[in-house]
Amino acid sequence: DTEWMLDDLRELDDHQKNCKSQCSSGLSFHHDLYLTREEVQSKEPFRSIQMHQGRPDWDRIFTETTNRFLSHTNQVGNTIGVFFCGPPLLGDALKHECIVHTIKTRIAGNPIYFIYHQEIF
Repeated sequence: DTEWMLDDLRELDDHQKNCKSQCSSGLSFHHDLYLTREEVQSKEPFRSIQMHQGRPDWDRIFTETTNRFLSHTNQVGNTIGVFFCGPPLLGDALKHECIVHTIKTRIAGNPIYFIYHQEIF
């Protein structure tokens, strides 16, 4: 059931609209939420959160994120935070992808550091 998360998602989605400090210098937020066991129930329109059904295609996601980051005109720094909440095995796979794609961008000459963060509750 995803309904318990809607208030937090609304607040997260509104953050960029209301952000006056870091966001004005080019910091942006992009959020993907993958629901692997349930159908997406919310029809609520979010600006910065994309809700998906099924398993994520990590290579596509990291490649698109890298391209979006490199094309940003007000690029600030070279670090992308990757936040995860879910089963530990999936977290291990995502952490591995962060390392792999950090290495790929370094080899390509545009180092981006994907920093993995996990929430466990």
